[in-house]
Amino acid sequence: MDTHAETAAAELLARRWLIQIRALLEEATSYAKAADLCAASGNVDGAVKIVMDFEDPAFRAQETFKALLLLKREYTVDPE
Repeated sequence: MDTHAETAAAELLARRWLIQIRALLEEATSYAKAADLCAASGNVDGAVKIVMDFEDPAFRAQETFKALLLLKREYTVDPE
């Protein structure tokens, strides 16, 4: 594969990963909001149970972000 094709593929992958990161963060945010509402209504135990679901999408977003940074380092030429 030539450099132009590799760069185009990396850009496509980066766009997909950015969409995935946004979706995962929106999912994590929905858990945080639900937990906040639950706690505000006086059910702190329920809020803690809800917010525990926050971990998986937040972790997956972070790992996807790390992969995106690696991709950027590999396929971005910094002008000097």
